[in-house]
Amino acid sequence: MIVILLRKVALPVALIVATIGLISFLAIHNVRKEAELIELKKTLAANFEAEQERIKAEEKAKEEEKLRLEQEEQEQEAQRVQTRSMATSRSGSHEARTSQPVYYEALALEISAEEVEILERIVQAEAGGSGYDGMLAVANVVLNRVQSERFPNTVTEVVFANRQFTPISDGRYYTVTVSDSCKQVVQDVLSGARIIGQDALYFCTPTASGKGWFETALRKIDYIAPHNFYGYKEE
Repeated sequence: MIVILLRKVALPVALIVATIGLISFLAIHNVRKEAELIELKKTLAANFEAEQERIKAEEKAKEEEKLRLEQEEQEQEAQRVQTRSMATSRSGSHEARTSQPVYYEALALEISAEEVEILERIVQAEAGGSGYDGMLAVANVVLNRVQSERFPNTVTEVVFANRQFTPISDGRYYTVTVSDSCKQVVQDVLSGARIIGQDALYFCTPTASGKGWFETALRKIDYIAPHNFYGYKEE
């Protein structure tokens, strides 16, 4: 009888213990889930904040780039105004003027610092004593050749091509001292300054010994002291 009674009492006790254990397990599980949820929320918040910072940094970089480009444009415009002023101030002198004024157009060409120096030296050697217009026209021809399918596509190859520029053949290219005005011309031409069209690919002085070939094989475009400028007849 006592055994039966104990058995009857033990069963509810075991059930209660099991129930308490289940409740404890569920409580611990819920606590873990809640902790994981809190951690997930923290991670999402941190990621959101990082993304916002990245967007702000990109917007700041874009704004700085915009300001830089605007400043460059202002500087280029100031340089253009200075160039026009220089050209205008020369118009009353004895320097021969072309019928076309100095103008600007986009120049899709990038050259190295070494090639800038090559361009300066060939312009100085060919037209250093002719003034701004004459040097600009020669520089235009050199870059016209670089951009033409008929010639090599680098300043170096164009200038040092066989028997194309007399200063290379007679050595004057290697001995000239490049003037500040010549350096300015080269900077202007690399900024898009132009005094003669893209069809001008050759030039020679009116008294050159080989002038006959220029006059018969080519089409004369203009005279800008001290050179006549020519292009191909079919162009």
